[in-house]
Amino acid sequence: MNGFIRGLGEMEIQGVKGFASAGKWLSVALVGACGLLSGVTPALCQPNQPPLQLSRASGGHPQDVEFIIPPTVPGAPNAFPASLPSYSLADLERIALGRHPALAQAAAQVEAARGRWVQAGLRPNPTFGYSGQEIGNEGTVGQQGLYASREFVMGNKLGLSQSAAAEQIRAAEAAWRTTEMRVMADLRFAFINALVAQERLGLAQEIQRVSDDGVTVARARVEARESAQVDLIQAQIEASRAGVLVTNAQAELDQAWRRLTVAVGGEALEREPLLGTLVGNIPDFDWQGTWNRVMDSNPLLANAQAQISAARWNIQRQGAEPIPNVTVQAGVSYGAISDHTFTNLQLSIPIPVNDANQGTLQAARAEFSSAQRNLDRVMLQLERSLADVFASYQAANRQVEWYETDILKNAGDALEIIRGTYRLGETDYTAVLTAQRTFFDARSQYLNALQAAHVAAVRLDFLLLEDAITQ
Repeated sequence: MNGFIRGLGEMEIQGVKGFASAGKWLSVALVGACGLLSGVTPALCQPNQPPLQLSRASGGHPQDVEFIIPPTVPGAPNAFPASLPSYSLADLERIALGRHPALAQAAAQVEAARGRWVQAGLRPNPTFGYSGQEIGNEGTVGQQGLYASREFVMGNKLGLSQSAAAEQIRAAEAAWRTTEMRVMADLRFAFINALVAQERLGLAQEIQRVSDDGVTVARARVEARESAQVDLIQAQIEASRAGVLVTNAQAELDQAWRRLTVAVGGEALEREPLLGTLVGNIPDFDWQGTWNRVMDSNPLLANAQAQISAARWNIQRQGAEPIPNVTVQAGVSYGAISDHTFTNLQLSIPIPVNDANQGTLQAARAEFSSAQRNLDRVMLQLERSLADVFASYQAANRQVEWYETDILKNAGDALEIIRGTYRLGETDYTAVLTAQRTFFDARSQYLNALQAAHVAAVRLDFLLLEDAITQ
C-alpha cells in the first residue's frame, strides 16, 4: 500500500468465545478488555468499523484522504459526546491548504522567481536627452539640440539570463511542492497523535471506572469478611492511580489538540472528536521500493537538480559577459551662430581589457560545483534518514503484530483466569490488581506501537518530508 493508511480490516468483537476463532485474530487481541470489563466497550473495541480510505492522484503525493468512521458507539469511553460534529482528516487538510502560512510563503517565492525571469529578459531602456553647447557665444544661445541613445545587448546575454532564471522557477516550484508535502505530513502526524491521545483518554477513563468498581467490590468483600482490609486499601490506591492517568491523558489530549491547531495553520479549531482508527493493517513498504520512490520523486532532489541547471546556465551567462554591448547615440541640434542644423551620431563599445568578468566567471564555476555537491549531500541525507525511519517502521510493525497476535490475548486470558480464581476465593485481590494492570499496560503499549508504526509510515509515504514551520 502506497498511502498513509491503506485500508484497515474490520474489527469484530464477538466476546470471550471469539478466542477460539483463528480467523478473527484482532478480536483475540482486544477481547480481553471488551469481554471482561462488565460490558464496557473501549474506543479501540468498536465493532464493525469501516476502513480508512485513501486515494492517490496519478502524478503526485498522497491526497484526498478521507476517514469514514461511524459515530462512537453509545456508552463507549470517549473524550467527547457522540452528538458533537466531528473532524475527518480530509476536513483538516482542506483547512490547512487554505490557511497555512508556509504554503502562502512558498507560493510567493514562486511568483518572485517568475518575476526575476521576466526581468532577466528585458532589454535596456532607450535614453532621450537635451544637449546645449556654446551657450552665450557671441551673445547667442549656441547649439541647442536633442539626442537619443540605445544600448544593444550582444552575445545572447538576455536569453542566457532567462534560461538561468527559468531553472530558478523550477527550483522554487519544487520548494513549493516540498512545503506542501511537509504541511500534509505534519498534519497527519498531528492527527495521529491527537487520535492516539483521544483513545488514551478513553482508555484511562475505562481504567478509572474499572478501578472504582474494584473499590466497591473490595469493600463489599471486606464487609462480608471474605477479604482482608489490605485488599480494600490496594483497590483504593489503584483507583487513585487511575485518577492520575485520566489527568495526564487529558493534558496529553489538550497538547495534541493544540499541535493539531498549529498543523492546520494556527487558527483555533473547535474542540470536536476526530474520526478514525489506527487499528488494522499497517501500510506495507519494502526497502528497495521505498528507496526508489524517495530517489525518483522527492522534490528536494528536484530542487537540487534545478539549482545545478541554473548554475550551469549561469556559467554560460557569465562567459558571455565580456562580449561588449553596443551603445548608439543620435542627435539633432541647431547652431544659432551658423544658423545651421547639425546631426550627431556616436557609437561606443567597451573594450574588456581589464575587466573580462573573470572573477564572476570563477565564482559561477564554483557555484556550479557547489550545486553538484549539494545534490550528493541531499541524497546522502535522504539515505541516512530512510535507514533510520525504515528501521523504526519495521520495529513498530513487529511490535504491533506481537501485541495483536500474542500479548493482548495472553494478558486478557490471564486476567480472566485470575478473576475466576478470585471469585472462588483461591487468590487475593493483589493478584487481580497485578493482572489488571498488566492488561491495561499492554493495551497502552499497543497504542504506542500503533502510533509509532503509523508515524513511520507517514514519513515513508511522504518521502521523509516533514516540519513545514522550521524548514
